[in-house]
Amino acid sequence: MKRFTFLVLLMSFITASIAQGPSRCAPGDSMAAKCTGFGMQADLNYNFIKLKSTEMANFHIAVMPGYHFCHYFFAGVGVGYANYNGFNFVPLFAHGTINFSKGKVIPFVQAKVGLMLGSEKGTIDYNRINNGGENAPVWYLSEVKGVYYIQPAIGVKFRIKERNLLTVALTLDGMLTKVTPTLDPTNPLNIKNGTMGLKIGYEF
Repeated sequence: MKRFTFLVLLMSFITASIAQGPSRCAPGDSMAAKCTGFGMQADLNYNFIKLKSTEMANFHIAVMPGYHFCHYFFAGVGVGYANYNGFNFVPLFAHGTINFSKGKVIPFVQAKVGLMLGSEKGTIDYNRINNGGENAPVWYLSEVKGVYYIQPAIGVKFRIKERNLLTVALTLDGMLTKVTPTLDPTNPLNIKNGTMGLKIGYEF
């Protein structure tokens, strides 16, 4: 349900931006020639604030090609690398950014919604998941698999040049993992992980 809600919002943002594009990129605008077109975002993200004591801190790198529909909206798809307590995943997602200004300092909101690809198999200590914290049971997993991934963010962009910006943002990261107990492989568990953190990025 959460995935569906985010996707609906993302499509709404795209529709609204396309509809408003011509008026915001009017001929009298000094940056009109450069306000639309293909572009790229890249960011480094470290989520170190655990929403519960049992969550896993995580590190992300992402590249996000997309299209500048106007000064105020950028959207596309992205791919990255994410590390959760030593588990390696590849997030594949749709993303959208709404800018609230077109000046040198630009407040913005952003959302990423997608799948967390990748899995680890073998004899895996359940404590690595951190789902039970210090009281985790002494048992093992045969597989840890990523399921879905969401990451809303709010931050500020600093314009270096007309189409080159440095970004700083506060992020909220959510992931669902599917884990399979070694002693009960027919009953996998779905474990949520929620953290907050900071990211820095570059856009052109």
